[in-house]
Amino acid sequence: MGASHPSPSQYLSGLFQLEGKVAVLTGAGGLLCGAMARGLAAAGCKIVVCDCELEKAQIVAAEIEKAG
Repeated sequence: MGASHPSPSQYLSGLFQLEGKVAVLTGAGGLLCGAMARGLAAAGCKIVVCDCELEKAQIVAAEIEKAG
């Protein structure tokens, strides 16, 4: 029998284990950095969401908190 291979999501989660790490993202209220913030948070990283537009930063922060 051949070796079993992890699913793509298992493979990616194994590559990006970021528990215990902190990322500070400036401009995280925007599309690109907001997506990076969500992705890093999903990988277990704690996120500091920074943006000169407070409302946009608060929206991204709330989405991250809601996702767990």
